[in-house]
Amino acid sequence: MVRLIVLVGLMGMVACQPLYGGKPEKLSNPKPKKKPDQPAVAEAPLKYVEDCNANFRDDPKKLSRDTTGSQDLVVKGDETLAQADKTKEPQAQGSLVSTAIDSTSTRSARTRSTPMRRSSSRSRTTACSAKAVR
Repeated sequence: MVRLIVLVGLMGMVACQPLYGGKPEKLSNPKPKKKPDQPAVAEAPLKYVEDCNANFRDDPKKLSRDTTGSQDLVVKGDETLAQADKTKEPQAQGSLVSTAIDSTSTRSARTRSTPMRRSSSRSRTTACSAKAVR
């Protein structure tokens, strides 16, 4: 019984002590630094596309999709992906996957073949926008 009382007394003395030692050191505030002077940057004037030769009022029913050209590009992209799966070198796989993505994307499909053809004999017009060109 005496041992139990001594043990409880020792535990009480240990429990009342600070957990991580004494008081912490006082931190000093850092000195403020002066911000460097930045020269004023003059903004370049925006250049807008003023002359657009697209006819937005033309009848859209005269246009037809180039499905054969798009199907050829998709088949070409699928073949390139299949070839990338068979390749064991990581760099070659990456370039083949990139080529496959480029061949099936809309942007490269427009640059490689005409996605829309006019059914009439008129020449194809490109669409312009009034977005700023930087």
